[in-house]
Amino acid sequence: MKRSIELSGKSQSTLNNYIRRIALFVLHFNRLPEQISEDEINEYLVALARDPKSPSRSSFKHMVYGLRYYYRLLGMNKKAIALPSLKRETKLPVILNRKELKENGNRSGKIKNTCIRYIN
Repeated sequence: MKRSIELSGKSQSTLNNYIRRIALFVLHFNRLPEQISEDEINEYLVALARDPKSPSRSSFKHMVYGLRYYYRLLGMNKKAIALPSLKRETKLPVILNRKELKENGNRSGKIKNTCIRYIN
């Protein structure tokens, strides 16, 4: 797994995160991932997603992507595809009112930056 991740251009931290998440998964079930049914995997992922003690959304992503990568390495593409797809959270841009624009323009001290802010 390590070699294929390095060949694909992923970073060492990505490799570490994938391995850590797969290890937690194996410890939870006391079996290798290829020996676990799709229903058990989905139940585990749902519980992980709903758990308020779960570290973060990124840890959930690493679990899903790590398992997906692991299954593809073993040639189990059907299991890899069955894992949930993750959607990005969309963040709306912050829109400043006129007063905030003037305050931000005055902070920079450069006329060029102030003019650009007012033009846009």
